[in-house]
Amino acid sequence: MLELLCLHLAFLLFPSNLARTLLLLLVGLSAIALIVEGFLLYSYRSLITPYVLDAILQTNFKEAREFFIAFLNLKIFLIALGFLLAGYGYFKFFPTPQTTLSPRLIGIFFALYVLLSVIFIADVANRYFKHKPEPFAKLNENSLTRLFYSIRQYYGSTSFYTSYKQLVSNYQALRESYQGKISKSSDSPQHIVLVIGESTQRNFLEVYGYELPNTPFLRSFANNEGGGGRQLALFSDTIASFAQTKLALQHLLNFSNAGDSQWNQSLDLINLFSLAGYKTAVFSNQEVVGSEVNAFSSIASLADYKANLNKFITSSRIAESQITYDGFLLPFIQSALEQNPTESRLDIIHLMGTHFNYDKRYPKEFAKFNANDIHYPSFADKKQKEIIATYANAVLYNDYILNEIFKIYAKSDSIIFYLSDHGESLYEYKGKLGHFVTSRFTAEVPFLALMSEEFIQKHKETAQKIQSAKDKPFVIDDLIHLLCDVAQIQVQDYNATKNPLSAEFNAKKIRIFNQKADYDKELKGEIAQPK
Repeated sequence: MLELLCLHLAFLLFPSNLARTLLLLLVGLSAIALIVEGFLLYSYRSLITPYVLDAILQTNFKEAREFFIAFLNLKIFLIALGFLLAGYGYFKFFPTPQTTLSPRLIGIFFALYVLLSVIFIADVANRYFKHKPEPFAKLNENSLTRLFYSIRQYYGSTSFYTSYKQLVSNYQALRESYQGKISKSSDSPQHIVLVIGESTQRNFLEVYGYELPNTPFLRSFANNEGGGGRQLALFSDTIASFAQTKLALQHLLNFSNAGDSQWNQSLDLINLFSLAGYKTAVFSNQEVVGSEVNAFSSIASLADYKANLNKFITSSRIAESQITYDGFLLPFIQSALEQNPTESRLDIIHLMGTHFNYDKRYPKEFAKFNANDIHYPSFADKKQKEIIATYANAVLYNDYILNEIFKIYAKSDSIIFYLSDHGESLYEYKGKLGHFVTSRFTAEVPFLALMSEEFIQKHKETAQKIQSAKDKPFVIDDLIHLLCDVAQIQVQDYNATKNPLSAEFNAKKIRIFNQKADYDKELKGEIAQPK
């Protein structure tokens, strides 16, 4: 659309020869953008982003040569050549027709373009002066301006990419300040695994009482099939701290408390475990850099092993359409474990989980439920029930992923913790779909521990403490204190009153959700209501 606007303006405002020159320039730039971004989409499911620019700027001649040899094969070359020849042939054999517009029509078009430009500039200015995030984000929606937007993101003082680099630098400095101040026991567990889900409300899991059988793996443990009951600890009263990924992850991954403005000044999980003697690994199926995931990505960058399925994706909008299924992470997790099976390691696995659009989160073979299976909430119409059914299917696939992850670690001294960053309203909160609301449905998240047989045998006391703590009231931003206990790490930031495994745990802590409501007093009794 922008290309057509530029083309039309060129022929309205300039002599025909100059307009044709601008047309050729526009076509050339568009062709380059098509080839470059076509290659990025084909190879990395990404368009031009600040992370792509960073990769280019950090590449030396040898790396660039190896890249061209590895990726620019004959097939890609022929496709690019075909596009160029097709474009050349079109302009060679189909010349631009000559048309003349009346002065009145030219004036109407010109006035329309001025109006659209004023609206666009006013919107950008409003966002900029009100300090709203990414005021120039609309530039990212067009191939001609995306490069300039990405350059601004890369070098700008207020962009999410600059924020990411500042966070990484800050965590590196924190590591230096904690050198020699952290230790762990000699019999700490070998593998501690944290699986972070996305947008999953616990009340839509069968194992938590939901009507549909969408957690067969977890249900088999809960029903003690094959003696597995002792391997699963299902925490029944856990809430998120915020109803937004960005805010939830800011406090989940370090020693900060929900609401702390200086959350990035607190020691993080990766540095904590690394300084305690663990190797660290991060496996992610979310975008690399962006306002929602910077808290996670900046910490993940410090890990010893990293695998991200979306190497260059930095835009949430792109991520929603391009991110693949969580199952594609499994080979990377398996490979990392096989390469170093005896080392002690903290593994963090970041899933797309049940993030909207729900029907994009699972392969078609997991499309088990449909609108006819949905009875809750009772006031939902057919279209809403169809969407809820896709959510139930996404939960089913999520259960499968947990099963596959457990298989990878089951034969070692391992414990797996799974939780979601926040819940989701499935039309329960005033008929709304999503999670940007202060509600019981966006607060209540699944939290569970899966323990291998070897872990239970070697750490009987810890396993028993976990089982005894599963019904205690908990908020996920205190998770790091629980992990210190499980890993037997000694650090000055540890607070026993925030650890449900400790006898000193404060079960009467006021649990504030979204920094707006007392969950236990104001939200816990909330019932589903239509709009």
